[in-house]
Amino acid sequence: ANYFNRRKYHPSLLDHRSMILLEAIISLLMLPVSTALAVSQTFTPRRVALITGSNKGIGKEIARKIGKEEDTLCILGCRNERLGLAAVDELKNDGCQHAELVLLDLDDIHTIRDAARLIAEKYGRCDVLVNNAAVCFNDATLYSTVPYTP
Repeated sequence: ANYFNRRKYHPSLLDHRSMILLEAIISLLMLPVSTALAVSQTFTPRRVALITGSNKGIGKEIARKIGKEEDTLCILGCRNERLGLAAVDELKNDGCQHAELVLLDLDDIHTIRDAARLIAEKYGRCDVLVNNAAVCFNDATLYSTVPYTP
């Protein structure tokens, strides 16, 4: 058995959710550039980047790196609002002045569509997508919070 089978990885579900997110983001990329809105009166991003699963770990570090680019808006896509806001505050304190939060849970199609709609309405585009969010099914190692059934 390979690694993914041992870890109860379900590629069909993960691929389906990833495809929904990608479909929503691709639809943003099709918008005319003229629909892009300035984030504030003084900042118009050259690039808009969405990083999923960015409230901790590798995702947060990717957001930190991207967020330090002066001309890039870094949108943290997180399913937990409290942790997401804490990550945004931490990144802003670390010099990432253009970091924002969007609630996004890859396990919930409604949040995927809402996030895509919000990004389209507020920014008019998404130039960079880092699909970092992990999806784990029936795995006892997920911080001991997921019931495990063999």
